[in-house]
Amino acid sequence: MRAILFGAALVLAACASDDPNPNPPDPTDPGPDDPAPPDQEARDYDDVAVSIGAAVYGGELMSMVDAVTLATGGIPAGFTQTSAMDVSGTRDGVSIAYNYYCVDDNDVPIASCGTFANHMHMHFTMSGALSSPMALDAVDQTGKWTVRDIEVGKPRVGGDSAMTYVTHIDGISTYDLAYDATLDHVRFAPGAVLPYEGTITSTVAVHRTRDGAGERNFAVTATIVFSSGTTATITLDSTINYSLDLTTGAVVKL
Repeated sequence: MRAILFGAALVLAACASDDPNPNPPDPTDPGPDDPAPPDQEARDYDDVAVSIGAAVYGGELMSMVDAVTLATGGIPAGFTQTSAMDVSGTRDGVSIAYNYYCVDDNDVPIASCGTFANHMHMHFTMSGALSSPMALDAVDQTGKWTVRDIEVGKPRVGGDSAMTYVTHIDGISTYDLAYDATLDHVRFAPGAVLPYEGTITSTVAVHRTRDGAGERNFAVTATIVFSSGTTATITLDSTINYSLDLTTGAVVKL
């Protein structure tokens, strides 16, 4: 009898040693696609708002000002004209290139841009590591915008762009973000560097890694509304609001 039991034990031990995963994960453990605890979700919203604010400040806002400058016949400060309708330069750690052209009232391309143009078409690229107002690594942005109402002295920017980047917050959280943005009637007064109306609507895909909390994949809809003054409002998922200081890139929860 002892010999039979001993033989059975050897068989079981051999089967156990052949198991490629003797300690399988608990299916009840949360995964990166599962809902986050409320405190972690709230922290993710706040961190994403800060990241979006930095990207808008260092990305869209600066590039919109550049677009208006080009549409009205100027060259952005620090940029070099490499051909008749191409300029490039660096700012805050990123390399930026603009290709553009203007058209007349009959939608016919003209030799140069200026306040006499009907509107301007622009394609741009941005890449590098943005240093201000916070570090954004692996920045890669492309976009196609149009600047209209040049002749009436109220240039407005519209169009689409896509951007990916990585940011680190508080030394324990890393966010990989990818967003597609649509600019709608973002309007500037003559010579102004801040818009006084318009919106940017973005869909944002996020992968977050945080010490002690693991990984999380989620998506956010962000709307940035510009109005008169030096601030804009960021709204995440239609319910959570933040104030974005357009002069510094700082974000404060409302």
